[in-house]
Amino acid sequence: MEFSISYLSRLVTVLAVFVSTSSTYPVSDDTSRLLAALFEDGQIEEQREVRSKSYVEEERLFCATGSYLEIRNDGGVQGTVTRDLNSVVEISSVGVGLVSIRNPETGLYLAIDSDGDVYTSDIGPYACRECVFKESLLLNWYHSYESYYYSLPGPDNNKGRHFYLSIDRRGHVKTMPHTSRRMSHFIPVSLDADAA
Repeated sequence: MEFSISYLSRLVTVLAVFVSTSSTYPVSDDTSRLLAALFEDGQIEEQREVRSKSYVEEERLFCATGSYLEIRNDGGVQGTVTRDLNSVVEISSVGVGLVSIRNPETGLYLAIDSDGDVYTSDIGPYACRECVFKESLLLNWYHSYESYYYSLPGPDNNKGRHFYLSIDRRGHVKTMPHTSRRMSHFIPVSLDADAA
């Protein structure tokens, strides 16, 4: 198997980022092949640093369980295998390493409440702190999205807990207390992949 110099350069850079993170998840051969193919096709791009404060991009969030995150017009949130307008999300930086996720068609933002339940809100991250997610790059090349507000230490009963966005194999969206399972692993997929 031959690799281009640019691919190897990107791979070395990405691996260096993984070594510097605190996660300890091994990269499987299947994951390596999938991500290499996505890099070559231009469907995902190398992310060398945390998203900047001015970042806004429309993408699809593909979960390792095989479905896309979908924010429906009625405010429901689920996983789907269909690539339609409801599975398009706008990821916007609201701070270094912090993002909001919303459906650009409906304007509904994804949020996690104090019980760890996933819901949608129409008021956004600057008025609703439950709409802010900490985006992290994991060792296995996937991203995780954790409720930022509830991960902070504080006097509230639920503060200091970890609520990671996840989609199970049946398409149910919920939260997990850790990122050790594939249902909390996501890849942002460019909309340019639809044109290919």
